[in-house]
Amino acid sequence: MNTIAVATTGQAVRNREPWLAASLSWVLPGAGHLYCRLWIAGIALVLLRIALVVGTLATLISPRIPMAVFLLVCLCGFGLLIGASTAAFRTTRKQNAGDFESLRTQTKDPWLAVFLSVIVPGLGHLYLRKWLVGIGFIFSSVVLRAWLLKQPWGMVPVTAWHLLALFCAYRATPKHRKSEPSLILPAVAFIGAVWLAGIPIGWALRSHVVDIGITAGSDMAPTVQKGARIVVNKLAYRWQEPVTGDIVLFAPPNHPSVAGPLPIVKRIVATGGETVQVRDGLVHIDGQYRELEALPHRHRAHAALREQPFPGTTCGISEPYHVPEGSYFMLGDNRSNSLDSRHFGAIPREDIIGKVTRVLWPLNTSPLYDREMR
Repeated sequence: MNTIAVATTGQAVRNREPWLAASLSWVLPGAGHLYCRLWIAGIALVLLRIALVVGTLATLISPRIPMAVFLLVCLCGFGLLIGASTAAFRTTRKQNAGDFESLRTQTKDPWLAVFLSVIVPGLGHLYLRKWLVGIGFIFSSVVLRAWLLKQPWGMVPVTAWHLLALFCAYRATPKHRKSEPSLILPAVAFIGAVWLAGIPIGWALRSHVVDIGITAGSDMAPTVQKGARIVVNKLAYRWQEPVTGDIVLFAPPNHPSVAGPLPIVKRIVATGGETVQVRDGLVHIDGQYRELEALPHRHRAHAALREQPFPGTTCGISEPYHVPEGSYFMLGDNRSNSLDSRHFGAIPREDIIGKVTRVLWPLNTSPLYDREMR
């Protein structure tokens, strides 16, 4: 590894690394401008990034906002990464002395290797023609993510491996400049701090704001198919109570019919104080038939009136069931084959985790709340 000294045409010019500025802005839009001492632009971009994150969450959890709007906001967030990185790169080049820029482009740029490694671990080594090392980093990163991201702590070693990849890419560059020789460690520290800060922030968001899950069964078909990616709004019932027709995620009740610790997705059909009965295959609340307009294709609750169901079927309720105060009676939309309150009874309010607001995948799924209950 050789070091190149760079002369400048004037003492007032302080040369900075354009690809370092681009790397910082890719990790946190605005950070590259702050590196260039452009405080107003840098702070504005950081605030814009925060606003887009908030907007993404808001459009994700709201059932009334079309999926196209959510995808557009996500696209804007990705566009901000590209735009901020490009602007930081160009701004830094304009600030640098001409001889520095001329020399910088004559050899493999170590900071371009870092930038590429920030995007994909190992990509910087491929730029340097370190083929085996580059492919090794790419392959190992894929394996680590597939293996470790299933664990709560998995993001820590994955991030550490990513940081090692970009540091090694910098060190693998044949020639370095003496303009700012000690930048690599602060740069790695900053990038690592931003990435690691995302771990507790992501955990807090998933625990208290929004989560994405995969349905394991067909109890909610045809509204929510097996294997669908659902969005759960955990703020929905912070300031209001669940109502009839809501599709909710709740903790599994302590009942012999329920196996495993996984949360359950069902629709609320009755609230505390109401009486539920399935008569002639139809749901009756307080003696009145209630048609669930929220169900697609005007599905009704057809079920055999038996105390014990046949295998693959679900029984009805031959006797009126009074829902206790502070509890909710849950049914699956797939009424003939659903493990729900007909088996384990009403669910207490404190066991409800959140409201299912949209199906993220498949994309062609109809809105969950396109019609009002009556």
